[in-house]
Amino acid sequence: MIVNDPLRSVQSLPGVVGNDDFQSQFALRGAEFRRIGLIMDGILLHSPFHTVAGDATSASATLFGGDILEGVTLYEGPLPAGVSDRTAGAVAMTTRSGARDRVRGRGSVSMSNVSGLVEGPLGKRGAWLVAARKSYLQYLIDRLSDDDTIAFAFSDAESRLDYDLTARQRVKLLLMYGTSGLDREKAIPTAGLNSIITSDYDFALVSLGHTWAVTPGWLAEHRGAWIDERWGNRNRTALSLGEERYGEWVVSGDHTVRSGAWGVEGGYSARRLRGEGEALVRRNAPLAPLVAERYRGTGVRAGAYATPSVRLLEGRLTLRAGARWDRHDVSGQTAASPSASVAFAPWERLRLSAGWGAAAQFAELSQFFGLGGRTTLLAERSQHAQAQGELALTRTAGLRVSYWRRWDRDLLFAERAQAYLLNGRVIAPLTTPLWRNRLRMAARGAEVMVMRKSANALSGWISYAWTDAPVCCGLLGERYPADFEQRHTVNVFGNYRVRPSVNVSGRYSYGSGTPLRGYFRGEYPNLFLTDRRNLLRLPEYQRLGVWANKTFQRDRVRWTLFVEVVNVTGRENVRVDDLSGFNAATGAARVRLEKTFPVLPSVGLAVEF
Repeated sequence: MIVNDPLRSVQSLPGVVGNDDFQSQFALRGAEFRRIGLIMDGILLHSPFHTVAGDATSASATLFGGDILEGVTLYEGPLPAGVSDRTAGAVAMTTRSGARDRVRGRGSVSMSNVSGLVEGPLGKRGAWLVAARKSYLQYLIDRLSDDDTIAFAFSDAESRLDYDLTARQRVKLLLMYGTSGLDREKAIPTAGLNSIITSDYDFALVSLGHTWAVTPGWLAEHRGAWIDERWGNRNRTALSLGEERYGEWVVSGDHTVRSGAWGVEGGYSARRLRGEGEALVRRNAPLAPLVAERYRGTGVRAGAYATPSVRLLEGRLTLRAGARWDRHDVSGQTAASPSASVAFAPWERLRLSAGWGAAAQFAELSQFFGLGGRTTLLAERSQHAQAQGELALTRTAGLRVSYWRRWDRDLLFAERAQAYLLNGRVIAPLTTPLWRNRLRMAARGAEVMVMRKSANALSGWISYAWTDAPVCCGLLGERYPADFEQRHTVNVFGNYRVRPSVNVSGRYSYGSGTPLRGYFRGEYPNLFLTDRRNLLRLPEYQRLGVWANKTFQRDRVRWTLFVEVVNVTGRENVRVDDLSGFNAATGAARVRLEKTFPVLPSVGLAVEF
């Protein structure tokens, strides 16, 4: 998908809502991305995206490419006890080890970026891998925007080293670094005092892991990590409009013990967080800038979990129950999250399962220590319940049907972040919104997926998801659809190997539309403020993309020519660009929507040796 972003692949899975072509982040079962954990080799990442930080509508791309990943797992229903500090879902990613037989390499160039990967053995007991990617997005920017002053670019690099200490112990070192920046110096003559002209973002991760097969039935994994993120935005006179530095020290571990039919999974995690930042509104000299946000603080999040399980009836019945415990030293709150599940295979081709589980997510440091926050904010809580059936239709095809419910409470809401109408009078938003545990949600839905797996013929899936996610007790005590509720979602993916050297793929997505987040009534573009939230919805979303590649092999070198076309049908999808404008006298709202991807062709070449 143009920039080799692994989260774009996740967006094609059942129940995932990815209607914003410009952003990697997605919604899941009515919940926004901040409630979905992004986990890399057991480490929960904070914000690993190339973007203009501090601008919620900015485009984004995941900070690493898909070349380094061995697998990606999406958790939608009751979360595994090992997942901490998220309440709606998780994406667990595992990086792959380098080749141990000989040095191998891969390089590719397309119309948006160039990337490369080299791997090989480290003596007789290890392996190494290095990957890098650099963008040149002007082709995309010129196709997507009429503004010729925008210049945005990013680059990132990843490295992994593996070494076997003994036949049963291995250490792994993972290094990641990424940087991105915006340059709009051509816009200085017409830019406002609070327009972002230059922006930069840097991310670094160092993770060291140790895996030990203590006994044939006991596997222990321990890891430590350091994370550092920093960004800054500046205006036409190079004065700061906002900046932030965030970091973590992390230690965690997971143990899996199995003896016969019995087993137990358990582990721990501790994260020391540090952060400081501010957002400024510049005014004409000699007035000092208005401080919209400022925070500085540290905190420790600690947790542990244990989940025993048993297999009965020759493995056809599995019972699992457990609990997770978490604590944050800033609020002093402790959260206990029990869970239970059962899986039963009455016949070889049919598998039934049901599960229930609770989860907790603490506020960010900026919400605890910011001008609109407080250290007594409660952890957001959720309870998941899901029933699922999987039927093997043929040797290669299957059907999966799911029904789920999720109850959320103490959800954080930024009070008076947007203008609204109260008793016929326009209430203007606050410069610094107030964070409060105000919302409750009772979401439910169903999903159906038909899939086929084949290495040399047609493979893929067709999925449909229905979601109902009402929210209760907002700013005015009203009941309204969740900000990211999409009633109907269809995701289709197909891959067909025409010949051993020719492959064709396609993806189609449909969404009935998420709410226009805010207090609006009327018909776009003639909108007015009202006292009810999320009355209107964005237009339905449709997009079809196709890909084809042809491989040429010569000796030990393989060349691949690939062509892709995004939005083949030329559908004019839109996304929200600005919701902040309003007229205090008339109540008129100035909402700006912008078109996303047009028909977008791209061609590239990859070489492997």
